[in-house]
Amino acid sequence: MAANENNSFTEDKDDQKTLSLKRIITVSSDDDDNDNEHKESNKRQRSLSLTKIKPSQLMNKQPVIRNTRQTSLSIIRTNSDEGDNEERKWNLKMITSSSSSSNQTLSKQQKKKMTQTKLTTLFKQKPSSPLVRTVSSPSIVKTETVTVTDRTRTVSLDGIDIDEEELFSQWNDQLNTSSSAATTTEATTKTVDSKSVWKQIFGKPVKPKPIVDDDELKEQWSQLDKEQPPSNHRFYNPPAGVKRICPFYKKIPGTTFCVDAFNFGNIEGIQAYFLSHFHSDHYGGLNKKFSSMLYSNQITCNLCKSQLGVRPENMTILPMNVFTNIHGIDVALIDANHCPGSNMFLFRFPNGKLILHTGDFRAASDILKHPLLRPNQIDTIYLDTTYCDSHYRFPPQDEVIESAVELVSDVLKENSKTLVAVGAYLVGKERVFHAIAKALDCKIFVEARKFRVLNQLENDDLSKRLTKNPHETNIHVVGMGSVTQPMLQTHIDKYSLKYSKIIGIKPTGWTTPRSTGGSKHYSIETKSSNITVYGFPYSEHSSFNELKFFIEYLKPKRIIPTVNIGRANIRDKMNGYFKQWLSV
Repeated sequence: MAANENNSFTEDKDDQKTLSLKRIITVSSDDDDNDNEHKESNKRQRSLSLTKIKPSQLMNKQPVIRNTRQTSLSIIRTNSDEGDNEERKWNLKMITSSSSSSNQTLSKQQKKKMTQTKLTTLFKQKPSSPLVRTVSSPSIVKTETVTVTDRTRTVSLDGIDIDEEELFSQWNDQLNTSSSAATTTEATTKTVDSKSVWKQIFGKPVKPKPIVDDDELKEQWSQLDKEQPPSNHRFYNPPAGVKRICPFYKKIPGTTFCVDAFNFGNIEGIQAYFLSHFHSDHYGGLNKKFSSMLYSNQITCNLCKSQLGVRPENMTILPMNVFTNIHGIDVALIDANHCPGSNMFLFRFPNGKLILHTGDFRAASDILKHPLLRPNQIDTIYLDTTYCDSHYRFPPQDEVIESAVELVSDVLKENSKTLVAVGAYLVGKERVFHAIAKALDCKIFVEARKFRVLNQLENDDLSKRLTKNPHETNIHVVGMGSVTQPMLQTHIDKYSLKYSKIIGIKPTGWTTPRSTGGSKHYSIETKSSNITVYGFPYSEHSSFNELKFFIEYLKPKRIIPTVNIGRANIRDKMNGYFKQWLSV
């Protein structure tokens, strides 16, 4: 191998040897080579004829054994200043052969059945020399010429710098070498998994295969169906005197954790009770008698204390967006975009396994940008499947809120004596009436209990706009069930001296837009001379399309639905959706 002045370096001040480095990569075939010496000669000739490209590697100095029949991936160092063409190899995958068996020929079938390979190294101290990385093949050959600029002991593969010692530490055997240069050095062999070696060198992640048809999961659903009759509800109310059994989908396997499972008393084997948000279908059963440990965020714990009487010593407030270790498992809380104080739980096991429990959530684009949620990383997702049906395709929240603000503004411009009643839950739908009040720069009337609850949501601007005086503003917050024509008639009768008309804003995902088109995301549900009820498709649960994008992005191995799971036919329908989404 001739020296190249354009790709050279000086290792020592007293040693001005010109060295060149080349890397040859070929793909080995299953064809037998009858003449090993002729094979090695062809490889050296090819290396001289190949063009030079960007420098890429610097390897540790090691000589190598020569009695190898076939190498699938080998690294050779050759000193171009020496006439003996001394070679040093690191064979990542090779079949060693002794002199007695070197002439034996293996069939193609025998070669394919070999599942383990040997790594053989031999050390012989020499100064730095050109580096050639070679893989024998009669067909495909690539070369790289590399210039060594200093003594930096690193290896660069495709632009990624790897510490040399770290790269070869698992292959460096303790070898006995002779002090004489003429003495043959004996090498020890080490069996390695070639796939594992390749993965560690090139760092190519293995994409997990989704597990959709899970026999264990089917058995769990079957057992649940036997324990309780078919129902579309989250909770089954057993006969009096019969203790409720906590369903499997509320427990996190491999832990002593359960999520939103307060309706089942003290659950055997459970130490930590997690609450995703303050809605009654999730905290149901939680009261001042609770004596275990509840884990949630600041807002939800505030509400549990003030509204349910849960003692502070039985609650642990967890921070958002960082992992906290609980009973040996790391737990991170991620905003669920559902209602104030709602969060998802991401459980990380010591072996790196991840389980995500969404609670109730709205999978907006911001959630997909969260740094803790990355594709192909999550093993199991416990998914909020409230709207896991292709019928429920509603617009983004911001667009619906904008439509509500525009409608209210237009109505008040037409008749300033109009009372606006916005439907809401005890906790939930705040974004709608808050946006309307900000646009009109006015107060928001709420009942006394609602007033106390909203002041614990840690939203300063919202708190400043709240009032318990109904005559101070024409924006009134009422219960979602009160947004009906009879209830609104009763409400306006209280203030008939001041208002001549009332409109109801009903923000719910169960509303399907009709009667209007374009960007006006609402429908007229009922209308009379002085009362109009508008339905807005505003939901704090994920729409069908948002669920689809969420799963297609994260690509979990397993999906366990948590809503509308009381009937096997509905579960099968959702499972069909999951298969489609995971196959993309």
